Amino acid sequence: MKTVDLPVVSSAASLKTSFQQMVKQGRTAVVERQGNAFRIHTARDIVRASAKGLFTLGELRTGRPLDSIEVNDLARHGARLSVPTDSSSAYESILREMGDQDYGLLTSTDRSAIIVTRSEGLGFPLEASPAYCYCSRCGDSVPEGTTRCPKCHSPIDCITAEQ
Repeated sequence: MKTVDLPVVSSAASLKTSFQQMVKQGRTAVVERQGNAFRIHTARDIVRASAKGLFTLGELRTGRPLDSIEVNDLARHGARLSVPTDSSSAYESILREMGDQDYGLLTSTDRSAIIVTRSEGLGFPLEASPAYCYCSRCGDSVPEGTTRCPKCHSPIDCITAEQ
């Protein structure tokens, strides 16, 4: 289990703005907020959508729903909110009860969401800075300027994050 702080953007935000928030916070994912509903999108999702001509985060059909962890579940499992890593097995149980979810929302503001992951292996990749280019077929990140994926030789999708 791992906690990760991710940027929050509205569904109306442009893909470029969403990507810029990831770069600014050094994360490879962003949380989309649409009313009381949340979804988590990766940099790869956003780069691919931009290459397909989509403009806003709300247009994406990718991403995972992000369900809130309820206070009564925290209490029932003895999960600590102040230091979640001290009760990682409790959080893992809660995520299993939520339908075997990999991620759960602990809290959010207009700009930031604290999520918990089911395992550390799911959290560490979210804490890296995003790549700007991904293979259109296999999804691997590739260096900027690459024209074909070194693994499968497919075309590359890229995004720029200039202001």
